[in-house]
Amino acid sequence: MNNNPPDKQSTDSPAENFWRSSGEFYSDPQVSNHLLALQDQQSKNINQLLFALWVSSYYNIELDNSFTQKSTVDEERAKSWADNIRNLRFDIGLDSHADGSEEYSQLKDIILKTELKIEQIHQQRLVTGLLNWIEENNKACPSSRDKNELVQYNLGALCGAPADPLDFELLTELWLHYWQNRQNQ
Repeated sequence: MNNNPPDKQSTDSPAENFWRSSGEFYSDPQVSNHLLALQDQQSKNINQLLFALWVSSYYNIELDNSFTQKSTVDEERAKSWADNIRNLRFDIGLDSHADGSEEYSQLKDIILKTELKIEQIHQQRLVTGLLNWIEENNKACPSSRDKNELVQYNLGALCGAPADPLDFELLTELWLHYWQNRQNQ
């Protein structure tokens, strides 16, 4: 199985590529604001959204029910970890503003680093699950859908339909622009 994108060979492992791509994409304020709105207003999981985008471009395959059902179990556990640590960070952040304590600020930074590590572990688990699913189900065949349609299909399959279809259309447009620029570098 080829673990590198078809259009460009990479020295990164798929998990490293997903982590790096996610960070680069998320660093755009328009992207992060849109992803946070989907998370906060529609309970979408940012890692799943990023994964659906990435797998569409990196592997050019369609995620079907067998993958989405399998990933749901892992998703619930990772989401619970991330939610708990994020809530703790917010609680400590609020307390640190109240008394100005340096200890609270340092603790908040440590918790943020822990939260990011949990997010990275979640991404690694998504990629490992994908690689196992591809191997078990012989799913390495490229999709016949065009890029836009494939990205939106995978977003819906993995994350459920958005409240407004324009939400995923904007995310798809931002992602495809990012991915094209990345491939041209």
